[in-house]
Amino acid sequence: MNDDSLDSYNKIETNFDVRVVIDWNHNDTDIDLHIIDPNFEECSYKNVKTQIGGELSKDMTQGFGPEEFTIRNAKDGAYFVKVNYYGDRYQKIENPTFMKVTVFRNFGKPNETKEIKVVRLSKSKDNQIVAKIEV
Repeated sequence: MNDDSLDSYNKIETNFDVRVVIDWNHNDTDIDLHIIDPNFEECSYKNVKTQIGGELSKDMTQGFGPEEFTIRNAKDGAYFVKVNYYGDRYQKIENPTFMKVTVFRNFGKPNETKEIKVVRLSKSKDNQIVAKIEV
């Protein structure tokens, strides 16, 4: 087996205009990813496919995530990344919950970009906008 065959074996043949991934540092934490698209439709565990083609992965209620939103042909406009921090099953005064938000533009294309943001979550049952993506 040569290097070329390994490259082709591991190559993923997919691309998205926008891909958002969240994950977090505690396995007993529940965080929900929501995306508000330019039509003001909210993609969430209650609405996993939007009219313009956005899709949300399975709702992860245990573990470290991830939860992921993807859209292949994104409509021009603003996409808001919102999270709902349901909380932790155990109190963590000395070890707070942190969430990582990774935003890919043009995922799987030669002009792919990636931005990472880390957010400290402090208030259980808190909804907050953590990023805005302009397409």
